[in-house]
This record gives sequence, C-alpha cells and structure tokens, in this order.
Amino acid sequence: MLTEDGAALLDLDGSAVLLDLAEPLPAGVAGTWVELFVDRYNVALYPYTL
Repeated sequence: MLTEDGAALLDLDGSAVLLDLAEPLPAGVAGTWVELFVDRYNVALYPYTL
C-alpha cells in the first residue's frame, strides 16, 4: 500500500510493515501486486509505532 505521503506499507497478515524505498515508485503502480526477493541475511525488522 502506498500512503499519501509516499510511504510504502506491506500488509503482513494484518500487521503493517513499513518499507524503506530506495527510489520513488513509478507512476501508476500503487495498488498493484509486487513480489519481493530478498536474501534472509539482508532483512532487518525494527519495531515502531504509527
């Protein structure tokens, strides 16, 4: 999901995961399906409160 301020959120079974984007998303991709391929050693999760 893309928020009004340009943040990207991934809904993971009812929990929102904030994604840090390297570049702005191209126009017209909001609401489309994406597939993420990431090596498990390159993933870091940090708790936060919205």
